Amino acid sequence: MSQSLLGLWPRPSPGITQNALVSSILWLALITGPADTPPPRVSVRWSAPAGCPEQAGVAEAVEELSGAELVEDDADLTATAEVTLATTGYALSLSVTRGSSRQVRMLEADDCGVLARAAALVVVVALDPVQLATRLPERAPEPEPEPAPEPEPEPEPEPEPEPEPEPEPAPEPPPPPAPEPPRRTLGTGALEYGVGFGVGVVGRTLPGVGPSLELAPFVGIERVHLRLSAQYRTPRRVTLPDNPDAGARFQLAAGGVRLCPNVLPNRGGRVRLPLCAGADFGAVLANAEGPAVQNGTRARSFWAAAAFEAGVAVQVARFVSVTGAFEAGVALSRPTFRLDGAGRLHEVARFAPRGLLGVQFHRPR
Repeated sequence: MSQSLLGLWPRPSPGITQNALVSSILWLALITGPADTPPPRVSVRWSAPAGCPEQAGVAEAVEELSGAELVEDDADLTATAEVTLATTGYALSLSVTRGSSRQVRMLEADDCGVLARAAALVVVVALDPVQLATRLPERAPEPEPEPAPEPEPEPEPEPEPEPEPEPEPAPEPPPPPAPEPPRRTLGTGALEYGVGFGVGVVGRTLPGVGPSLELAPFVGIERVHLRLSAQYRTPRRVTLPDNPDAGARFQLAAGGVRLCPNVLPNRGGRVRLPLCAGADFGAVLANAEGPAVQNGTRARSFWAAAAFEAGVAVQVARFVSVTGAFEAGVALSRPTFRLDGAGRLHEVARFAPRGLLGVQFHRPR
């Protein structure tokens, strides 16, 4: 049999009525109220690179949003967050442990501060989402839009006039011919460089007339080149006028430098006219030989000359030009060679002409 709630309590002592006892119990319940629930205990562990918020800031955000108590050990909820650098900014690995339950979240953002606030929100939601909702400010209701005014009735369109007959189109003129693509040019100020090879005929430096070989690297712009020259003049033999069995063989090796202004600059034109001036320095080599020469000896003598050249260069491909030149050499030193007891064999002439034909390989123009 069921008993009433009051039947389970002790009988009141004489002089205290049952209604007075019930009133006292109700008044005591109103005064004391329900027992306060202690706040949850939370442990926040935060690791991040320099420039990110510190652990204290993240922990204070969790405490402010949830009202939890921050502790180091013996926590109801433990949050462990690690921020690392990523290709797109920062990456967050957040582990939330509550009792035997454990959740792991991975987040990425350009701003480390955004990841810190996101970590605090995830911890508070995992702790008590209802508590978070009570602490967030309520959003003010948006005002209802005013009703749009009724559109005025559109006037009836006037009848369109009948279109006039279109005139017959005039015949289109034939399209102009397509322009030729412009040639690629370096211009007068662009750097030019290359190397030339030449074969020519020279006289009077060595006995008689003979071939000459030249290698000439250069650098400059269209208006002027600086050219180096390596020359070799092939051997020529000479004998004594009164004794053809006694003589010597002569050859020349020299190097030089030329400054060559172009008198026909044409911003990429195919024909150039260089006028060059410079100097050559080298040695004339002589080997005594012949049946009448005993114990033939070798001799060499320093040779120097000023050189003046007028030339032409015609471009035949983007990086190839054909060249021709006429050069006048004026000897600054005139070596003389003699055979002992037999007289003079050869003396370098004061003036020596030279003609050259060659090819240049240069930077594409």
